[in-house]
Amino acid sequence: MKHSNKRKPWILTGAVALAVVTILAATFAWFSASDTATNKLATKDGVANVSIQETFVSPDDWKPGQTVTKQVAIANSGSAPALARISFNELLGVHTLMSPAPTTPWDPSSTTTAPQLFDTTPYTSAPWIAYTPDNAAIGNVVVSGIPSGVTVYVNYVPAGTNGSALDSWSIAAWAPITTGNLAGSAQTVTYQQSWDQDSKTMTLSNVTFNTYAVTSSGPIDWTAATPAATAIGFSQAEAALNAAGAPTGGNYDKNLVLNYNNAAVDNTTPTAGKWYYNAADGYFYYCGLVQPGTVTANLLSSLLLDKNADSSYYSSMTYELTVNSQALQASKAALDAQWTTVQSNAALYNLLSGVCE
Repeated sequence: MKHSNKRKPWILTGAVALAVVTILAATFAWFSASDTATNKLATKDGVANVSIQETFVSPDDWKPGQTVTKQVAIANSGSAPALARISFNELLGVHTLMSPAPTTPWDPSSTTTAPQLFDTTPYTSAPWIAYTPDNAAIGNVVVSGIPSGVTVYVNYVPAGTNGSALDSWSIAAWAPITTGNLAGSAQTVTYQQSWDQDSKTMTLSNVTFNTYAVTSSGPIDWTAATPAATAIGFSQAEAALNAAGAPTGGNYDKNLVLNYNNAAVDNTTPTAGKWYYNAADGYFYYCGLVQPGTVTANLLSSLLLDKNADSSYYSSMTYELTVNSQALQASKAALDAQWTTVQSNAALYNLLSGVCE
């Protein structure tokens, strides 16, 4: 049944974000956070309740050559059909260990630096003891030259232990992080040390704090960058970083791979029931209506860090991929008023307008 095209068109947006954060050199770690926003569209015939449906399997240690499941589809739990499209936003930053290292701890409010993290786990239980002066439990050893913001733990081995004729001490030092999103972690510190046997004094000197300088691609909005169809299989943030100057330029080339569901994507011709990428506006369009109680086929299947990714560059990076959804009521008037960029692609426009009321 045909309805009047004078109804007010509705358009709402949603997003699912995943964040990738790797800080320790030579370690690939993936931390994720996601939030699905629902698109509710009121129409004459009912309500379309459209949201992103995501399956994401987060590995503890993402290494070159490893594929990570990241499935993205659109679900409609409402009572009215809707049009749907998806776009991406990205952000990629890489960390380069600062040289010379700073002499003050990392500032948790900084957006241009990040700490090199220190694993305190082996040092915070027996036989290690937090350093305090005049402590018989650590053999009354003295540790001097400890700067503000640094914690020291001591491992004291008395003479006679394991046949040793002398007392011995080992120390471990780091800078606790008490605020910000890394609160509870610790920053690596480096230092020189000298030992005075007579006074049982360990003196620290030239203490520095291992900190990374962050170089960022800046926010990459696919609807603004509108990557060519030949480039949509790769991170556009990585491409932006690769095109930049030193120290990142030329070192980040097509190693962050976006794998699509080939059975449900046709980027050559808009095909009913499949996803189609429109290079005119940077959106993936579902070629049809998302009917009530249905879920589209997955657009995205997985993410891959290519086996050729050089760990000297990719071992310390921050990558964010945000999947944005838009839903539109199924009317030609809404399509013409809201998704105006579709009109420049005759095949896509004819298909979408043909399924509308």
